[in-house]
Amino acid sequence: MNLKKEMNYARLLMNKTEVGQRVYQNHDKMMYIGGDNMRGLFQELDVNKEKSLVVCGSGDPGLEVAYQDFSQITCFDINLFARHMLHVKLAAIKALNYQEFCELFQTSLTKEWLDKISPYLPDATFLFFDNLFQLNSSKLPNLFTHNYSKHALYFFRKCQQNFSVYNEQEFSKLKSCLQTKKFQFLPLDIFQKEKVNSCLEKYDFIYLSNILFFASMPVADFMKNIFPIFYQSLRDDGVLVVNYFHSYMDELKEKRTFKNRLYQERNSLLYEQIKRYCNQEIILPASGFGHGTGGKDFVLAVKK
Repeated sequence: MNLKKEMNYARLLMNKTEVGQRVYQNHDKMMYIGGDNMRGLFQELDVNKEKSLVVCGSGDPGLEVAYQDFSQITCFDINLFARHMLHVKLAAIKALNYQEFCELFQTSLTKEWLDKISPYLPDATFLFFDNLFQLNSSKLPNLFTHNYSKHALYFFRKCQQNFSVYNEQEFSKLKSCLQTKKFQFLPLDIFQKEKVNSCLEKYDFIYLSNILFFASMPVADFMKNIFPIFYQSLRDDGVLVVNYFHSYMDELKEKRTFKNRLYQERNSLLYEQIKRYCNQEIILPASGFGHGTGGKDFVLAVKK
């Protein structure tokens, strides 16, 4: 890790300066909390729980598969800063009680919180945040996305629905079992075919969230060049979640919502092309941040 380089990018982001043109990039803002209803998803899945590959994001997806008793968790992300958020989440679970954990993630990371969880942080992550606090602590929240402190209670209730770590009993179970879990961070752009092909192993569960819909790659190219690599990386009976679609269906009218109308054609193309791979589609209750409360989430998944 090049701390000086990371600090330079972080400073730009804290000052709300654009650092690139892509939606996803190597140094980008960190998700503070997740939005996918993974807790509900696992209530619908029958899958072996040993080895998983999940998008890192806020760190919540990795924590969920850990709670679901996967022993090996690889969290991937194109954003190199995502590993710092994963390490903060893991350290916070180990260092804090449930009430403190909730308080931290209903507000924002401060120097006091950093010092409290520091015994469980890797040196690189502690130095990264410690230097940023020294640089300009008031602008540090600009480095995070999905920080819903202004509407903390409302969004925290969604967190409780979406991820086990935000529920008291489940938090306690996760805290007690973390020492038996093996976490790994993998820097990965899933649209780089050669890199994907060279670094993937065999997994029981692969979770791509909704990455495909924030990328410029056409569905046909994804299905031809990228999807087969992930599918072949599944163990027998393994599950690959290809797409998570927030508020895809309106609860009352049973149709796609206006907000997501631009995604309709692309999702239909993906659905049609993925049918050949033992398709498993899942409709989840309303969830997700900023997508309203009248929808249902739609998941496209395949089982090998």
